[in-house]
Amino acid sequence: MKCNTTFKSVNSSPTPQCSWLAKTPPLEQRKFMICTRDRKNEGGAAFCFCLTAPSRVLRLTLDRLSDDWQARYGHPVLVVEIIPNSKHPFMNTRWSRKWWLVLWLQSWRRIPYHRPMPADCQAKYEWLRSGRDAFAAMLADIAAARDTVLLETYIYADQGVGVRVRDALVAARQRGVRVRVLVDAWGSSELKDEFWTPLRTAGAEVRYFNPLKLARLGFRDHRKVLVCDGRVGCVGGFNVAPEYDGDGVQQGWCDHGLRLTGPLVAELVSEFDAMFARAEMRHPLFARLRKTGVRKRVQYPDGQLLLSGPGRGRNPFVAALHADLRQAEEIRIVTAYFLPSWRVRHSLTRAAHRGAKVQLLLAGISDVPIVQLAARSLYHRLLRAGVEIYEYQPQVLHAKLLVCNQAAYVGSANLDPRSLHINYELMLRLTVPSAIADARQMFLDDLQHAKPVILDEFRHTRTLWTKLRERWAYFLVARLDPFITRRLLSTFGA
Repeated sequence: MKCNTTFKSVNSSPTPQCSWLAKTPPLEQRKFMICTRDRKNEGGAAFCFCLTAPSRVLRLTLDRLSDDWQARYGHPVLVVEIIPNSKHPFMNTRWSRKWWLVLWLQSWRRIPYHRPMPADCQAKYEWLRSGRDAFAAMLADIAAARDTVLLETYIYADQGVGVRVRDALVAARQRGVRVRVLVDAWGSSELKDEFWTPLRTAGAEVRYFNPLKLARLGFRDHRKVLVCDGRVGCVGGFNVAPEYDGDGVQQGWCDHGLRLTGPLVAELVSEFDAMFARAEMRHPLFARLRKTGVRKRVQYPDGQLLLSGPGRGRNPFVAALHADLRQAEEIRIVTAYFLPSWRVRHSLTRAAHRGAKVQLLLAGISDVPIVQLAARSLYHRLLRAGVEIYEYQPQVLHAKLLVCNQAAYVGSANLDPRSLHINYELMLRLTVPSAIADARQMFLDDLQHAKPVILDEFRHTRTLWTKLRERWAYFLVARLDPFITRRLLSTFGA
């Protein structure tokens, strides 16, 4: 599909840019004049308006404007870049900004956001079955990068694979590649800032998301994303730490991910830019009462990108999950921390009652024992409803994978209150049949190393003291922690 947007400098000829979202323009202020070219009057414009804004903001809105205008009226938008010293009479007037805002809001509300796939960037999906596979793919992509490398993670360790990834980023920067790294301040609290000195000396940008502060301590960036050259990306549950480096059976934690190319990668770039700019976490007061653009769903031909974070509004991941659970005939879930809401548990039990095959693969060995204890307080009712529960035995389970008839989910979100309502998360919902089949087989491979939880055995092995500990753990993790975190957000802002 050809690009619908034409970028034209006042002093130069038109230059079509079809994959310009993948390129990172300079962040200086630019002025644009946007004209809609009428079919009947090819030489003139129906109307025009101007806008002054950072190019990193315009690069998404202008591309979307062109797609929406093409869908509505069948002809493209002409975007003319005005040089900074231009004396155009329409520049910098309040009416220009007003007309831009009105048109953009109308386009936003009436046209669904469905970005066309460039012809030179076909979608491909490759499952990363273990941390060993994931780090091998990440290091290969960083080594092959020529323009940009974007890395976002929750935990980054200063040993093992963390050193190898940093050295690969340094080498990429020395080749002239623009490198940006975003790590969470809480998840990587043990990482000394001096670890990044070689990378910063080479000219890369490194930021810590949400520096530690009591009033906003609970809001974390839990996403794990790598994007190289705006064309290839990796998402999943693995952090950059030695415990993830292995096959998940003999060595290393069990985790899964996905390597992808195609139009979804451009959106990953856009979301990384937003999170990188949000790193200081300066939210307004009473942020919980405000609707933000953090929670959104981006539709693509092969599925959806589901983004969530703190604030008001429905979680798109939860909404999509409920819709799939209502009609699924088979449901297979792998999650490290299982504390879903009542609605999700109700959907699982209803699916089991109507005859659907519902299988949960949960942690037999957990890195957060209190969450495992709280999760086991939910086993009894689920088992009585006919849900099959298995516990992974060889290693710590850290994967996040959901498979049903019509979709497969992969990303950073667990089924617990923090992932569903508090943290910044990213999930991919794929509807490609081959990707769903591969995800189902990956689940069955993991199931070979799991032990089933039998209702009668589980009922007789739980003492009164065990039940009290489970209920107390559930109260702390599923009730008290979300309550305190949300209260901080609504009172102090984040």
